[in-house]
Amino acid sequence: MTTLRPDSTTCLSIDVRRALVLIAKITPPHTDELGFLHAVTADELADNFLRELIQERHPKVFEHLQQVDKMKAEFIKREEKKNAELVRQKRVS
Repeated sequence: MTTLRPDSTTCLSIDVRRALVLIAKITPPHTDELGFLHAVTADELADNFLRELIQERHPKVFEHLQQVDKMKAEFIKREEKKNAELVRQKRVS
């Protein structure tokens, strides 16, 4: 399940937002990973609809983003290691 950002800056027209709220109200709740019932929100519906559309029109984009995230994590790890070594060398000097 994807975590939705509460500070999302995506703007929806009033009629689209109202439609999502209405659809969310008639959508049955689903069970989360812990077994609790969870009501579907308009934001989750919007995220799911957009995700499906993106996946349909640009099937490789989420795979690409995963690769970018992996490269970013590797870069951060490598740079942290370099910085730790520099700090260690300064302490020794």
